[in-house]
Amino acid sequence: MPIYPNTDDLESLHCRVAALEGAVAESKINLQAAIDDAPSLIFIRDRDGRYVASNKEFARLHGLKPKDVEGKTPYDFCPTDVADEFIAADRRVMDSGTSNTWKEEITYKDGAVWTVLATKFPVPGPGGEIVGVGVVSTGVTDLDHQSGTSEQLAGGFVHRFNHLLAAVIGNLYLLSGSSGR
Repeated sequence: MPIYPNTDDLESLHCRVAALEGAVAESKINLQAAIDDAPSLIFIRDRDGRYVASNKEFARLHGLKPKDVEGKTPYDFCPTDVADEFIAADRRVMDSGTSNTWKEEITYKDGAVWTVLATKFPVPGPGGEIVGVGVVSTGVTDLDHQSGTSEQLAGGFVHRFNHLLAAVIGNLYLLSGSSGR
């Protein structure tokens, strides 16, 4: 029995991995385009409360580029009591495995207050375990008189966002299984 597979098998495996890597790259580009074009604040935090991804609007609000948000926590942007509430709400979503939507006022360190319709949802890892929380916060200060409409709008966006996220995670899972990682 040969130690190494024949070159045809290696070639086939290489082509399959390359195709999956292309699919993952395309999924990432589509997902990033969708979240960057949204007027809402969109981000994902890991189980430790660190931002692992954000859209341009979230970064712009904080005077940063999206890549500069990574690794920060709510304590970098909000007063301690507000950050504590965010982290506690994250835990509730991750522990329950269910999404929550509510309207709230957020006070930032600079004193700015923003009324938002916020949706938090669990983010699954490749094996289905919850690895973090995703958040979509849509400013509704000007839409208070249309609260039903803004809630429907945010809910629809979150639903589409979850489908894109599931596609990216699925492709990453396929890629990691195919390459033996």
